[in-house]
Order: sequence, then C-alpha cells, then structure tokens
Amino acid sequence: MFDFNPLFRFFFFFVTVSWFFFFFVTVSWFFFFFVTVSWFFFFFVTVSWFFFFFVTVSWFFFFFVTVSWFFFFFVTVSWFFFFFVAVSWFFFFFVAVSWFFFFFVAVSCWCY
Repeated sequence: MFDFNPLFRFFFFFVTVSWFFFFFVTVSWFFFFFVTVSWFFFFFVTVSWFFFFFVTVSWFFFFFVTVSWFFFFFVTVSWFFFFFVAVSWFFFFFVAVSWFFFFFVAVSCWCY
C-alpha cells in the first residue's frame, strides 16, 4: 500500500507537517480574526455605552435646567403677584385713608 522508500517517507512527512502547519496557521488566523472582530464589537459596545451615558446625562441636565426654569418662572410669577397684591393693598389703604379723611373733612365742614 505504501512505498517505504525513504524519499517517499520524507516527502510524506514533509507534506503532513506542512498540512499541519497550514491547518494550525488557518486556525490561528481564524482565532485572530475572531478576536479582532470581538474586540471591534467590544469597542463598539463600549463607545455605544459611552454615548448612551453621555445622552442620559445630557437629558438629565436638560430636565434639571427645564425644572429650574420652571421654578424660576414660578418664583418670578409669584413675586409679580406678590408685588401686584402689595401695590394693590397699598392703593387700597391709600384710598381707604383718603376716603376717611374726605369723610372726616366732609363731616367737619357739615358740623361746622
């Protein structure tokens, strides 16, 4: 079945070893490619999570600023109404005192 010629055995051994190394190199490149692709996806996922975190933080600050502006607007409107009520009460008091003095003067003149 096999010719045990030393030259034949040498070439048979050489070809077997060559195929072994070819297989080894092929498998090595496959794992290298697999690892490279895995690292690429790992990097992609890491960058994606970074942007997800960045966007989440950005929305948090957007929400925080929106709520802050809402409270700023609420406080501004509250102070406006406080000022409006204070001025209204001042004029009410001023008118009340004015009518009191008008009534006092009118009664004084009538009684005089």
